[in-house]
Amino acid sequence: MKKLFVRIILFICLFSPAFVLAQELDAEFEADVTSINADDTVNFTDLSAGYNIIEWSWTFEGGSPPSSTSQNPSVTYNTAGIHDVSLTVANRRRSDTETIAGYIIISGVSAPTANFSANNTSVTEGGAITFSDLSTDNPASWSWIFNGGTPSASTSQNPTVIYNSAGTYTVSLTATNSSGSDTETKVGYITVTGAPTAGDYTVVDGDQSDCFDTTGDIITCGSAYDGQDAQYTTVVPNYTNNEDGTVTDNSTGLIWQRHHSEKMSWDDSITYCDGLGLGGSTDWRVPTVKELYSLIDFDGYTGSEGDMTSWKLYLDGSMDPDDDYAVFIQEPGNTSTGERFFDAQVRTSTDPVGTTMMNDDSVLGVNFLDGRIKAYPKNAMMYTRCVQPKFTTYFFVHPSKGNSGDFF
Repeated sequence: MKKLFVRIILFICLFSPAFVLAQELDAEFEADVTSINADDTVNFTDLSAGYNIIEWSWTFEGGSPPSSTSQNPSVTYNTAGIHDVSLTVANRRRSDTETIAGYIIISGVSAPTANFSANNTSVTEGGAITFSDLSTDNPASWSWIFNGGTPSASTSQNPTVIYNSAGTYTVSLTATNSSGSDTETKVGYITVTGAPTAGDYTVVDGDQSDCFDTTGDIITCGSAYDGQDAQYTTVVPNYTNNEDGTVTDNSTGLIWQRHHSEKMSWDDSITYCDGLGLGGSTDWRVPTVKELYSLIDFDGYTGSEGDMTSWKLYLDGSMDPDDDYAVFIQEPGNTSTGERFFDAQVRTSTDPVGTTMMNDDSVLGVNFLDGRIKAYPKNAMMYTRCVQPKFTTYFFVHPSKGNSGDFF
């Protein structure tokens, strides 16, 4: 009797309207967009209702992929046309299919609009320029024309071109895809100036008055270790304060910023010198190490931390920014912010091959407080003393031995 009762209850449950309804399925879906351009993507969302759905089977006419078993797939359509979409959902007992004819409308690919840029539009002879394609609507090929450039033409998307002759040159790009092409021409886009002028650069005497042994002790010059700087007197440093914030080195012909900048990063140093207008001139730049080294006076010495009077700069100048009679102004480190007194490094544009201890890119700096020349992290905060060059390329000239052939 008990078994019969259980069977009756089970029969009622299985075939009752409520149980049957719980197992019914209703496939349904939607797309985030239904009208797109070729090569665009559509995201589909399953909206099906029903009990314990465990399978999804999609069919995408003209789509990539053409089918999917994901619940919410994404599909790319590459070909123009009107396409059907179908979804079948299933549980362990039933399945249901929803098909929407002509649901996705794909328009043809638009012809590209050509455009480009260059990393530099003004170089000297022999300079290289990299061009970047900025064309829209997915071009498949590129055709560049570079008047005056080497190469004179390219089919690369982002080519690099060398310009060897001075002049003003036009650049043209034609971008093409399956729907057509477009050409962008920039007349007089590239300016190439003449190669740097080379000039003689006099090596200035370092004003070293002592000779040393290998331990750093002072010895009588000529008694040993012959050939030290103190044994020779060449061109004596000679400067003119131009009373306009600049100083002319009468030996090298270089014009210097009298009072260096505040401490700044590498990028800010470049920008700072580029924008400097001292003396009515705008061709200022960060000096090379050989240029900045030419100012050093090795007759300087270090003193007590914070006692300005106990130091002698390795430079013809003063640490007092209000000293109107000094040739140069060289401030020490700012001890009130935690710097050391001798943290007075002045940046150069010379970057050695190696890196610093923390594997940072490096740049050489000159410290006119302690006389050191060494590498520092490239983006370390340092003073900048801009220079106005007499030439862009220099040949070192020894007063008695002539041109050494070494240039920078």
